[in-house]
Amino acid sequence: MSLQVDPAVRHQHAMLHSVGHVIGNIGQRHGWKPVKAHHWPGECRIEFMPEASNRDLTADEIEDALATLIQAQLAAQIHVDDKGLRWVGFGELAPWPCGGTHLASLAEVGGQVSAAVKLKKNKLVVKYDIESKE
Repeated sequence: MSLQVDPAVRHQHAMLHSVGHVIGNIGQRHGWKPVKAHHWPGECRIEFMPEASNRDLTADEIEDALATLIQAQLAAQIHVDDKGLRWVGFGELAPWPCGGTHLASLAEVGGQVSAAVKLKKNKLVVKYDIESKE
């Protein structure tokens, strides 16, 4: 018996997962190392630990950076290294080991990304969601 997956649900999960990769890169640009991520609808979050030269990062900054990168329509870059590890990134953004489902391009993000930022016990927690354009 094969499992039938609704294409719309699969696309939603791929959007959230792909946007999570991009948020991880945005955090890294500001000195925050992503250490944990969860991309389920309604529960999306990424936890970051501070690196030596971090700076505060606001939800508006994340949303603005995301809008710019989505508008650039960065294509997914997927490769498998010589150890069999699958790496996923977008455009020239840093890739991460990942076995999940992703968009072929950020051009497929079908909505406005909203973010919320919280600093808790020296961890930066970014929660996010995608509001449909419809």
